Amino acid sequence: MQQELSSTSILYFFAAINGLVIVSATAFKYIAASLDKKPQEYPKEMVYNLKNSVLELDRIMAIAHELERYRVPIEVVFDVNLILDEIFTNIITHAYSDRKEHIIQIRQKIEETRIIVEVHDDGREFNPLEAPAFDAGKTIEEMTLDGLGIHLIVHLADSLKYRRADGKNILTFEKSLEKNTEEKNTESKN
Repeated sequence: MQQELSSTSILYFFAAINGLVIVSATAFKYIAASLDKKPQEYPKEMVYNLKNSVLELDRIMAIAHELERYRVPIEVVFDVNLILDEIFTNIITHAYSDRKEHIIQIRQKIEETRIIVEVHDDGREFNPLEAPAFDAGKTIEEMTLDGLGIHLIVHLADSLKYRRADGKNILTFEKSLEKNTEEKNTESKN
């Protein structure tokens, strides 16, 4: 199964390789708007329900940039945006065999030192932690995009857990609000 990457993910990937900082016009709008707002107390949990449509990708960016209202560091916001973008793109591309509308639920919780994000979908069972690893050792000519998105998710998340419950895939990732977290935790439960 070939992975499809969103244009945002590919842009971030090549920007990261080349050490570039790229901010889209939409992202800039969210960033500029958040600078004028006073920091707010951390909410208990933020819950978003999205349709399985590419038209919802702008909402993914808005969900990630909502974190700026709580003074989450911009590097963390960009990582959360990229992780959510990849997860959502994989779900709408691969999880459903029908053309019916499905709801993908995203739950975000901000704690003192970390952000916890859960993504629930009712698509076919898929544990990204068991997917074949991306082979970065290949030459450009030999390389395919299979597994690159999952590789980015695993690399950017500080912790990644998967479980299947009540007919749903539940992928949970954590991102530290502190710099230099080296320890990674990946866990899978069915």
